[in-house]
Amino acid sequence: MKRADPRRRLPSVDAVLRAARPEDWERERFTKAAREVLGRARTERESGNAETFAARTRALIEDRDRPTLLRVINATGVILQTNLGRAPLSSGAIAAIADAAGAVSVEYDLVAGKRGERHGHAGRLIADLAEAEDGCVVNNNAAAVLLALAALASRKEVIVARGELVEIGGGFRIPDVLRRSGAKLVEVGTTNRTYARDYAGAITARTGAILRVHASNFKVTGFVARADGRELASLAHEHNVAFIHDLGSGTLLDTARYGLAREQTIGEAVREGADVVTFSGDKLLGGPQAGLAVGRAAALGTARELSTRPCRDRASGLAHDRRHAALARRARERSGDAARDGRHRGRDDRDELDRWRWRPARGDAALVRRRVVGTARDQARRVAARRRPAGHRAHRRRARRARPAKRLARA
Repeated sequence: MKRADPRRRLPSVDAVLRAARPEDWERERFTKAAREVLGRARTERESGNAETFAARTRALIEDRDRPTLLRVINATGVILQTNLGRAPLSSGAIAAIADAAGAVSVEYDLVAGKRGERHGHAGRLIADLAEAEDGCVVNNNAAAVLLALAALASRKEVIVARGELVEIGGGFRIPDVLRRSGAKLVEVGTTNRTYARDYAGAITARTGAILRVHASNFKVTGFVARADGRELASLAHEHNVAFIHDLGSGTLLDTARYGLAREQTIGEAVREGADVVTFSGDKLLGGPQAGLAVGRAAALGTARELSTRPCRDRASGLAHDRRHAALARRARERSGDAARDGRHRGRDDRDELDRWRWRPARGDAALVRRRVVGTARDQARRVAARRRPAGHRAHRRRARRARPAKRLARA
């Protein structure tokens, strides 16, 4: 005797909703979760009543609402563990974040009473500490390197030692960053030994920059050689190309004084003559996730202009926590928003249409113009359709039927 398929006894989505009785504000989300639960049961050939799957759906939603960022004890042996949030924030840094959590003068000059510059808050201070002409802050060190390359060497060649084509956590690879910046990679030297003459032999009329990269998370010892930073800076300026130095973690203090391995400081890299020095703000500096760049004012001015466009970043734990809390709160508070959306959807659509119609073509001008033109054309067609006299369509159909007969008569 053939056994009945257990999937035939699965309840419908509507039956699960009747059993769960979700609130109006969560009904749409609950419906999607119920479909997912029933889909899994169908794949695994399970069966059950509506109450069982209602409980499973509720458990799935609760599991997704549960915070995933939890306090842990760092027993890895790595003090600045990037997978555990990097540098612990001091009480002063936490207090500063709390003060900046509300409405603050990010891009507003309170003295002049008009829009200001967002880069001036910490840029000047970090430039003073590094004894550089200028400084700016971006999302992370990868973004700082990307902006420096895009500003100084886009569509040009960038010379990098073969032993410095590194990859660090998060898939940050120097060749990928170069490609995304629009620059072309030129490798010189060998894995263990690279000299200044290797860089000099690779410079051409198409060269835009020399890039030096800190060897993060590994070290090559033994039969090794590396060009001095002052030699590279002198060589770059002699051929009128930029010298960009990625310091990685970056430190303002001599780490050897604290019993740690010697690391080149930010100030030393600047004094060597680098046009731009990039480093992280959330490791040895002990701040929140950020990328910092210091160096010559002309070079950083160009990079600062590019930094007004969004850059891809790896969000820190603090940012993820804020986003998770905001999304969970949004799901709980959706009841009021749903009622408002139902009452005002028609008016909101008309307002959005008016904004697109009169919005000036700034930023992505082609997209804005396309939306404006499309909206105007559609409106014109609707208006013309309403103004046509009765019987207009029938008249056009008769005219189309008569055209072949007229052409035959002419032939």
